[in-house]
Amino acid sequence: MQVRLKYYFLIFAGLCLTVSLNAQVNRYSLNSSNEQLDWRIKSSTDVGNQFDALKESGFDDADWVIATVPGTVYGSYVEQGLEETPEYGDNVYQDRVDGKGIYEDNYWYRTEFEIPSHEGFNHVWLNLAGINRDADVYFNGHLLGSIHGHVYRGKYDITEFVQQGPNTLALLVYVPIPPMNCSASPTYIASASWDWMPYVPDLNMGITDEVFLSFSNDVTMIDP
Repeated sequence: MQVRLKYYFLIFAGLCLTVSLNAQVNRYSLNSSNEQLDWRIKSSTDVGNQFDALKESGFDDADWVIATVPGTVYGSYVEQGLEETPEYGDNVYQDRVDGKGIYEDNYWYRTEFEIPSHEGFNHVWLNLAGINRDADVYFNGHLLGSIHGHVYRGKYDITEFVQQGPNTLALLVYVPIPPMNCSASPTYIASASWDWMPYVPDLNMGITDEVFLSFSNDVTMIDP
């Protein structure tokens, strides 16, 4: 009996190791914690007529603000020292990058990266685990789709658009437009306050959850 249990345990351990290795190969983080990526943000007004150019590789975004992904636009400004720490004193009432009480502009996010080796897989997927609230998603100049809703997810097959060398991911994130009501919850409750807390300056707009690539063959099974 003891020998049989050891045998089953070894099989189980081997399966766990196989699943773990496959999971590692099958996923590539596009978060800003990945040192291979350099996320940047800039307001759509300041971008001006560079709308088409920024969606392609080689665009100069050196003067854009360094972005934290996952995170919010306002959070990135705080981390870069362009806004005061909001949890201290009445700083949150003073933080006004655009001279107003909230950020009343849409913001572009962009980054460039090379697709890692994915031998054995013939499909490349772009995964967005959460956007607040609305965004247009572009990959190498192609509009993949639009996301609408609080922390809504998006998943796109980008296989046909992948290119050798740098690939460009750009998102136009739309600011939640006040006044909001309960139909816009939880953005409304968590960002636009009740009578006991200030507005979050950007109403928590941004790429609010993980971004990553995944790889598969022709058939996948998700959330069984």
